[in-house]
Amino acid sequence: MWRITFIFMVTVLWCSNLFSQEQKVFQKGNVLLTGSVAPVGLLGVAYYGGVEYAVIDKIAVGGILGHYSYKELLYGGTFLEWEREVSYLQIIATASYHVQLDAVPNLDLHASGYFGYAVADVSGRFIKGAQGPEPIFKADALIDGIFIGGRYFLSENFALYGAIGVGLGNLLIGLTLKL
Repeated sequence: MWRITFIFMVTVLWCSNLFSQEQKVFQKGNVLLTGSVAPVGLLGVAYYGGVEYAVIDKIAVGGILGHYSYKELLYGGTFLEWEREVSYLQIIATASYHVQLDAVPNLDLHASGYFGYAVADVSGRFIKGAQGPEPIFKADALIDGIFIGGRYFLSENFALYGAIGVGLGNLLIGLTLKL
């Protein structure tokens, strides 16, 4: 996995030098706040908030906090019914390489690596049927990976945001504010 990540990042860096110009929408010292949503399953939505700081003109570090929860009614046959509540939380640190193409000066593309921590909490209660302890499950894990994304700046400080490859739904759509 790390070899694939390394090859991907080297390819992005090499390609960006072929097509890039001096950054205008993303520069050293920029702070970007992003709020986004990610579709999960058929009807679910995860919520994400992130901050990114440009340490040099093309490199940024930051973090993302994501949350998703839902309730559902489950049936275990004619005589058993219970309600389950599921909650996920993700805390992610990111490092990004930003690129701007000559053809679209308001577009800020980035390739990012992330490392973080995810927590899942599942609880339930019996509504009909079985008696006894309520089903509870908790789990946590370290997560890592890569994702690509971009921001299209509608004005100097406001952008539309999209990313593929991170989060519970693997597709983030949102808004960015440059401070």
